[in-house]
Amino acid sequence: MDVIFKNAQRVGPKGQPEKVHLHIANGRVAYIGHDMPNHAAEMVDTKGAFFSVGWFDPLANFCEPGLEHKEDIESGARVAIRGGFTRVGVLPDTDPVLDSNPQLAYIVERSRGVLPHVHVLPSFVKRGNHGELSEVLEMEEAGALAFAQPRSVMLHSSVVLKSMEYLRPTGKRLVLYVNDKKTVPGAFVHEGMANVQMGMRGIPDFCEEVLVKQYIELLRYTQSSCHLSGISSRKSLPYIEKAKHEGLDISCDVSVNQLLFNEYHVLGFDTNYKLEPPLRSEDDQLALIEAVKSGLIDVVTAQHQPHEADAKRTEIHLAEFGVIGLQTVFPLLCQVFSVEKAVEILAVHNRRPFGVAEKGLNVGDEAEITFYMPDTTWVFDEAANESKSANSMSMGKLLKGKAVGVVAKGQFAWYG
Repeated sequence: MDVIFKNAQRVGPKGQPEKVHLHIANGRVAYIGHDMPNHAAEMVDTKGAFFSVGWFDPLANFCEPGLEHKEDIESGARVAIRGGFTRVGVLPDTDPVLDSNPQLAYIVERSRGVLPHVHVLPSFVKRGNHGELSEVLEMEEAGALAFAQPRSVMLHSSVVLKSMEYLRPTGKRLVLYVNDKKTVPGAFVHEGMANVQMGMRGIPDFCEEVLVKQYIELLRYTQSSCHLSGISSRKSLPYIEKAKHEGLDISCDVSVNQLLFNEYHVLGFDTNYKLEPPLRSEDDQLALIEAVKSGLIDVVTAQHQPHEADAKRTEIHLAEFGVIGLQTVFPLLCQVFSVEKAVEILAVHNRRPFGVAEKGLNVGDEAEITFYMPDTTWVFDEAANESKSANSMSMGKLLKGKAVGVVAKGQFAWYG
């Protein structure tokens, strides 16, 4: 790879746009500056696109192996780079559940030739026996980024305790969902005004609060590392804040959908708003936004969960949970935050809890770059969608802000 990206813009030290040229040679940053490099390289005119350190979403579902009709490594990779991501973490929600070294090796091999970087978060419990730990030490040595709870599994506290103790020496995070499915089985709507209007049982926010408190107590006891995934209630935030002030090694994430929508969006019975955890009250929504602004919530994820049409085009109580989102997370974030904050979340904040280095833009670095146009408007429709699935509340909508190219792994893709 020997490419000059000309007329690109970066944000200067005082916040002002600064036009520069980038020369990437042999996969590394060879030059960033105002003078055009005197080199017979391939030339890409960025037409004033901005650039940043490559974006990262640590918690996406690529469905392979076993559920390739929803998504696979290749289609998921296409979605990711169209969304501006140079790195993605893939979850163990496959069939069978990804819980062994051979499966991890399979994902690593399948993703070797694709852009972007694909990290693996295997399950820390064995499929078919959720009380027995998988071979986490072997998978840690093989390069697992962290260890995740499969979405279909509810865990006993003894298993979480044992997992934290076992993983403590590795420093790897335990990704735990805080969506309790047992207290109100079959419910999928927040317990508030909307569920009353719909005539359906609701999920109280204390279901999440109890799990957050429980996991923090286990973390305090073990002094391990954990990541609470899917925060949706403002009542969870004080416990997380206190744990961080104590110095516990804890991080958490929120779905971008929880920042844009609330329980009232479910009133239309559109199954794309059936999410796990459920969309909660407007007060919760506003509190989550403030928690992201303050840094209390570390990560914002697309919660990319592909499903075939039949899984969503049905009665809402029968429909699967979740939506796709890697391709649209940047413009959605820009509806809530400034462009600069949206980029900071994707390029910097999402990396930190998982120990993924924030580099790729200094001369000599292995190049890892995302190019984006903050003012470009586009329609996310069937033609634009790179996923095998189309379950998205953004389908057919006009969006503002678009990733137009990425550089990573000694390759580049340009869509500007």
